[in-house]
Amino acid sequence: MSQGVAYPAWGHVDELWRPAFRWMVRQLDARGLGTASGTPPVWAWHSCGAWNCPPEREDLDMLLGGEAQPHLRLVMVNLEVPDGDCLLSYYGPWCDVIHHSVTHDGEMPGTRGLWYETGHIPEPWREQGNDRDIQACLSRLERRHILGVDDLYHPRT
Repeated sequence: MSQGVAYPAWGHVDELWRPAFRWMVRQLDARGLGTASGTPPVWAWHSCGAWNCPPEREDLDMLLGGEAQPHLRLVMVNLEVPDGDCLLSYYGPWCDVIHHSVTHDGEMPGTRGLWYETGHIPEPWREQGNDRDIQACLSRLERRHILGVDDLYHPRT
């Protein structure tokens, strides 16, 4: 993390997912949240199952295939990022985006109803007890936003 800021590398993004990731970079850029370097976004969970709740073990197992993979040395980075520094979206529709190709006009299919504007979560979300998971996309990871780091397979006690 050079000078307190880390940027993801395209080499860590599966080739099949790169069109969707590049599309997400354009979405960040369009909202003034991108970087001049055009690096892929950082994904974070904003709400899992309930408003502003972090992921739990079941969420991580679902994302990682449900099997312990201690050889991967995975960690969970706990962040506190200002609303204006991230783009919030629904996780489910994003999965539709990432598993489809780019259309002829450069847009991604399945993006209708995906977005929240930065920092503006509609109130009905909370009132209805909506259990849709919300992800946050960031253009970079900043040391000042890190609250802690936990090993996924050997948590602190």
